[in-house]
Amino acid sequence: MASRRKARILAVQALYAWDMSGQTLADLLSFEWLDEDKKEHYEPDILDFSKLMIAGTIEQIDVIDSIIKQHLEHWTFERLRKVDLAILRIGHTASSIRTT
Repeated sequence: MASRRKARILAVQALYAWDMSGQTLADLLSFEWLDEDKKEHYEPDILDFSKLMIAGTIEQIDVIDSIIKQHLEHWTFERLRKVDLAILRIGHTASSIRTT
């Protein structure tokens, strides 16, 4: 599995945890919600890229949610499943991060 893909998966999991439990950004970025055994399997660059996506998404959450709301048809924002919302949010952030 590519490093960026692993980082995106971690970021989606973090945003889901944030949305469900209201964890702080500091808790998310420290990966306290992740089992220590699993955390050891991730290289530092994966964790760093995931942190970039998590922080960027939460910092721009109002803008991102507004964009999501603009594209909903026959569906309300509140009806979106939390996991789907996390995927949409990270998808927006990941698309705005330049890969160089």
